[in-house]
Amino acid sequence: MSSPASTTLVDSFYAAYNEHAAAVAAGLYAADGLHRDLASGVTASGRDEIARSLAGFVSRMGNARWAVTELLGRDDRFAVHYELTGEWALRDGDVCPVRLPGIHVFILGDGMIRETMDFWSSAEFVRQIGGV
Repeated sequence: MSSPASTTLVDSFYAAYNEHAAAVAAGLYAADGLHRDLASGVTASGRDEIARSLAGFVSRMGNARWAVTELLGRDDRFAVHYELTGEWALRDGDVCPVRLPGIHVFILGDGMIRETMDFWSSAEFVRQIGGV
């Protein structure tokens, strides 16, 4: 079971993600927070890098939406199962619909996000965008 503070933080995190408000999302992290995207191997360190990373992602998937399907854990460590939907913009200008499940693992401290780890299938993503 999650605490009310962690639930509020998760709600704020996904609201910022769904509004594509990269600076707002990054502001939920501690100044030295980390976001690790395990499928791509990219780690963003600090609020500026986290904001740039999210902004870069939504530049290719401008209608991205994260829907929380389940929250597990409590207090300062928990996981969220989500489904990401949207259309990925290919370099040739075409778009491909994407529906991708994933899991965010959150580690909190002092009312901020200390670290997130994002787990999703790069093979499934590539399959959905036609192997491009």
